[in-house]
Amino acid sequence: MYLLFLFFLLQSKGVPAEENVYRDLVDKGVATYEDGCLAISYFAGIPVNTMTFDEVVAALKEKGIIGRRWKYKADKPLTRGIMAYMTCKLLKIRGGLTMRVINAAKSCAGLMCSSLKIKNGIDVPDIGMTKRYAFLECLDMGLMPAGHKETFLTGHDLMALMYRIEQYIKAGEKDKKQEEEKGKENEQEKQKQSKSDESS
Repeated sequence: MYLLFLFFLLQSKGVPAEENVYRDLVDKGVATYEDGCLAISYFAGIPVNTMTFDEVVAALKEKGIIGRRWKYKADKPLTRGIMAYMTCKLLKIRGGLTMRVINAAKSCAGLMCSSLKIKNGIDVPDIGMTKRYAFLECLDMGLMPAGHKETFLTGHDLMALMYRIEQYIKAGEKDKKQEEEKGKENEQEKQKQSKSDESS
C-alpha cells in the first residue's frame, strides 16, 4: 500500500515536476524542515504551490500546527521530534496523561493571559506539547519510525509518515461515518418504538 501511495504522488497529474516536492523526497538522504512543512501542509489544506516558505510557516503557525516561537531555517535537518510535534497538532492527538496535563496547563495559562489582556507574544508563557512527548506518542501509535527525537528523518521516512497520516485520517473518517450511521439507526429504532407504544 505504501508503494502504491508513493507511485500515486510521483505520478500526480497537473503538478509540474519542479513543484512536486514528493518526487524530490525520494532521492533525499536527510529531509529538511522545509520538506516537513510542505508535507504537513498537504494535509492542512495550505496551497504551498502559490506560497513562499515564510508564508507557509506563517500559515502553519496560524493553524497552531507549529510552535509560535519556532525560528528554524528552511534547510535545517528535519528531526523526528519536530515532525512528531506537527503530526500531533495536525491530527489533534490528545495523547496520554502527561500530554493532557500539559494541554490543561496551557488552557489555564491562556485564560489567565486573556483575563490580564496579554496577547500572544514574548510575555505569554510557552506552555504546551513538547517535541519529546509528541515523538513518544507518535512512536506508540506506530506513526513514527523508532529512534530518538533528535534523529533525522530521511526522505523515505517522511514519505512513509505521510502515508501513515493519510491512513490515520481515513480511519478516523470511516469511524465517524459508522458512528453517524449507527446514530441514525438508533434514532429510527426509537421512532419505531415510540409509534409502537402509541398504537398499543
